[in-house]
Amino acid sequence: MRTSRHSKSREVYSVRITRAVYNVRNKRNQFLRIKMPAKTEIWSASVSGKAVRPAADEEGMTLVPLVRSRGQHLAAFPVEIVYIDKRFEPPKNGKGRIRIDLPSCAQPIMYVKCNVYLPKDGRYSAFSGPLKLAPPPAPPRRPHAPAPSAGPGNVQKEAARIQQAVDNRLRRAAPAGVTPIKVTLPTSGTVKEFKKVLALDEALWIEMDYTHWPGYKKGWFD
Repeated sequence: MRTSRHSKSREVYSVRITRAVYNVRNKRNQFLRIKMPAKTEIWSASVSGKAVRPAADEEGMTLVPLVRSRGQHLAAFPVEIVYIDKRFEPPKNGKGRIRIDLPSCAQPIMYVKCNVYLPKDGRYSAFSGPLKLAPPPAPPRRPHAPAPSAGPGNVQKEAARIQQAVDNRLRRAAPAGVTPIKVTLPTSGTVKEFKKVLALDEALWIEMDYTHWPGYKKGWFD
């Protein structure tokens, strides 16, 4: 089985929301075995666009049921997980060091890319971890046809899409008479892209220093 992984992580002051997508080629495996970061909660999971219910084994690994790839060349299919991490809360002075732990996979991952959406007022430096900060995209060659960027407009569209998907799945999963939890995703911010080629059943994380963060604001997670 071969996998590649794309992650989007958004800092919402005391709550971190992450969407992880694995592009999987699978011939015989029944599950994708994932080690989730400590104290995280999976909100939704899907395989090839269909909602699934992950399980857990005796070692604490999350088991996502898989389908088999089709065709002679084993076409890849997406495995998507949306989860939250409530552990982080910035100090009152607005500066410190943050560590973002990412899920690790028992199967080899050929390529990992993670986009981290951070408060736009902050300043970030001293990046470390297995994933390396990617250089900013090169400016477009033709000024009349600028290349797509990860600016506020695209961030807003992507956040709205994830928000709608999470709301729909929570609504379908909620028992009758129970109001689903509401999550508000940020729609703008500073985007940092991190990359790694070939991850072999290893811990994945990103660390950075930050300054000029505003304090916790009520209403971001209601």
